[in-house]
Amino acid sequence: MKLHKPEPINVIRVNIVSKDEKTESFSLSDCTQDEVINKFKELLSTQKVVPFGKKTAINVRGQYGGKNSGMGKSKSISLTGMTPKQIFDLFIQNI
Repeated sequence: MKLHKPEPINVIRVNIVSKDEKTESFSLSDCTQDEVINKFKELLSTQKVVPFGKKTAINVRGQYGGKNSGMGKSKSISLTGMTPKQIFDLFIQNI
């Protein structure tokens, strides 16, 4: 009998939040925070984002083995005109 100790992996945690809306959360691997932020910027630049409405924030944080690891500080993007669900669906369709 052996004790199983899986190797910790690097993941990027993404939380998409907006007041009074359900938060969308997911994890990505084999990427960096900057790559994720750039992908969101690329995708959102093609959308009709309005300058009014509820503010939605996309928070991106690096984690190592399930713990915040000092892989860099949290990075975020804020916008109005799209819900967390709409942003999540757009991202999932394009990765």
